[in-house]
Amino acid sequence: MPRIFIFTHQCQTNGVGLSVVKGNIQWRLAMSGCLIRRSLPTKVLRHRRHLETTGACTICGDGTETWVHMFFECPWTTQVWARLVRCGFPYWLAHTIPRDSHGLDFIVNAPVGMRFALWFIWLERNNKVFGNPYNSPFAVVKEILSFFQWWKDARLRADRLMDGVSHDIMPKTVTWNPFYCMGMILHTDGSSMGNPGPSGFGVVLHTHEGVWIEGISGNIGIADNTLAEVIAILEGLTLAVARGCTTLTCYSDSQEALRLINTATVPNHVMGGLIMNIRDKISSIANLRFFHIWREGNSVADRLARRGSKEEAFFTTWAFPPDDLLTLLAKDAAMFPYPRL
Repeated sequence: MPRIFIFTHQCQTNGVGLSVVKGNIQWRLAMSGCLIRRSLPTKVLRHRRHLETTGACTICGDGTETWVHMFFECPWTTQVWARLVRCGFPYWLAHTIPRDSHGLDFIVNAPVGMRFALWFIWLERNNKVFGNPYNSPFAVVKEILSFFQWWKDARLRADRLMDGVSHDIMPKTVTWNPFYCMGMILHTDGSSMGNPGPSGFGVVLHTHEGVWIEGISGNIGIADNTLAEVIAILEGLTLAVARGCTTLTCYSDSQEALRLINTATVPNHVMGGLIMNIRDKISSIANLRFFHIWREGNSVADRLARRGSKEEAFFTTWAFPPDDLLTLLAKDAAMFPYPRL
């Protein structure tokens, strides 16, 4: 039998440690102070003080590097805001900020979430300007959302403690790819309305950056949830093999299905044929790992599985994602931290 690596997802909390927060707080205060004094060191300001030969933006080279251009108009910055918009960031209405001196006052007194976003944009711009290693807009958005979620969790815990309620466990979050695996990512899920009842499966294959490759949904009639989960894994691996995947990470929210694949005695098991087919597919993929994931991080496959349980067709291929999945996919691409319910 091929060797199968299965990892159980016990705890996943996206966030930033307190030591990192304390280490950066003085720089946030410095940036806020510069904004208040109208002395943020943009190239326009340095050019005005004869410290630069030009006021053009260091990154894009097209615009004049004012604070408005840095935070909102530079093409690199607009990519960050666009990704935040797609994943439902609460303070995304950047275009409503006054583009004059009053805008600086707005930023200094802006909601905490927007200040986090501005801080990470400012940090990455400095890294790019001074030739230090810097992150892509995708990674910057992930940092902003993770830090914002950490801050909300910390506030929630503080409020509960102030109310005299003891909570030893911080609220946990999970992303669609909580172990930050590279290569191709496969999400599978089964759905049973009644257990047993009308059942379906959902499969999503995408890159590690969240780019949709292909999806599958289907109806399997009356079945229980475990059978639906096993069929979903089989269909997902079949798709991966057909696509020529050599490095694959498979996420499933069913610990029972993963246990059956790894340990079941096939000849004596009611799903022995399915399990043997799965193991055959496993042997066809050079580098394959299975992870258990919380259901909140498996939302796209779950949506397809529920759709499949209501369809008449046994098998539907999705070359492009259905419209009702676009918001979820955008959040996944930005590594949005879903709260564990």
